[in-house]
Amino acid sequence: MRYIPNSPEERDEMLGQIWIVIDQLPRNQREVIRLKFQHDLSYKEISSTTGLSVTNVGFLLHTGLKKLRTLAAE
Repeated sequence: MRYIPNSPEERDEMLGQIWIVIDQLPRNQREVIRLKFQHDLSYKEISSTTGLSVTNVGFLLHTGLKKLRTLAAE
């Protein structure tokens, strides 16, 4: 079951906690996650920005999000 914040304050607190967990990821995973979710860039745009291949961007996003789920569960 997913938790849905009831107020803007709860939402902000939850987002703050998520960014703390994101900061525990390796730098390259943090970078692509921030570009994807903070800046709403496509894989191709992230690839262009970082110099990584589109395939590598997808891999880093996948492994980063998987690691986030593990860290958040702890």
